Amino acid sequence: MCPRTAQSPITRCSEMRSAHVNVRALSLLVAVVPHSPPPSSFDWAGLRDWLIAVGTLAAVIVSLYVAVWRERVRRPSLSLLFSDPPQSIDKQLTESDDEKSKAASVRLRVKNKPARRTAREVEVLIQKIWAEDREAIRIEDWPLRWKFSDPTNKTPATLATVPPGVSRPVLLFWVEESTSGLMFLGNWPDAGGGRDILEADTWHIRLALAAHDTPSTFWEMTVTYDGIFDDDVLDRIKVSRPRKRPSGKRRFWAPASWG
Repeated sequence: MCPRTAQSPITRCSEMRSAHVNVRALSLLVAVVPHSPPPSSFDWAGLRDWLIAVGTLAAVIVSLYVAVWRERVRRPSLSLLFSDPPQSIDKQLTESDDEKSKAASVRLRVKNKPARRTAREVEVLIQKIWAEDREAIRIEDWPLRWKFSDPTNKTPATLATVPPGVSRPVLLFWVEESTSGLMFLGNWPDAGGGRDILEADTWHIRLALAAHDTPSTFWEMTVTYDGIFDDDVLDRIKVSRPRKRPSGKRRFWAPASWG
């Protein structure tokens, strides 16, 4: 029942009913809210554990990458070089092994980059020799002898150590005044049947440069000798600079310039 007042009975009654409804709704809300579960808080502990795991994984990845990168940049990096006189003595007048005849030798230099590890058990192997319109020579990866080895030794050195920033010479071939029409390869052991003695001509040579714990590299070059041994023999011997070849490709190139 609405009480009687000076206001309109209908208006006053509507206001009281509306207020009653609002009070009841508020009481219901107050009764319900305390029993509702509180909103979930952010899991900071879980986030911390996740960040720790990610950080640990990142540290492991970085340490592995640094180790691999460090090993790669410190690994020996070997190259095969040749220079004509007067820049070097890669072509020089010498004597035959028995010291009975004049000779002219051609050598290559194996160089290790500076700030790298020392290259050990380094060897240069002849993998293939061929010439135009000639029968192919059978090769079994003949190792070249190092120039510093004693030629009178029954087992000349074919393995060497190359420190960083240092180059060491290896004998490629030589010619002699007494047998001026022949070219003697610097491999060891000497190939049976005289297969390492070539007739004066233009020859293409493929070489492998190998060392302990270092990827092998492959090189190709061309040498020419007209078979005449005179005062200009060093000029008669033509040698192209070694060119590095991808290991998977065995195609020969036409030398752009001679060394």
